[in-house]
Amino acid sequence: MSGFGVRGGVSRCYPFWAEFRECMQTEEKADISTCAPIRDDYLECLHHKKEHAHVKAINDKVKEDRANGVKYSFDPDKAVAEAKNYW
Repeated sequence: MSGFGVRGGVSRCYPFWAEFRECMQTEEKADISTCAPIRDDYLECLHHKKEHAHVKAINDKVKEDRANGVKYSFDPDKAVAEAKNYW
């Protein structure tokens, strides 16, 4: 892994990779499990699976609440629209 991003500079996940690589080099083969949390952070940076699961859970809860007639003090649709305009 070069560590360079698409537009030059350091890639967004390189610091996580460097920390994981360092952990793997310093740990004994029998105790690699100590590097598992660092590996998980690196994989989350690459794939965002935990983030996507969290967003899906929030969206599912909003849909469930709407189906049950729950009213929010804010408009989730407006918040999503504003977020899309931000990006």
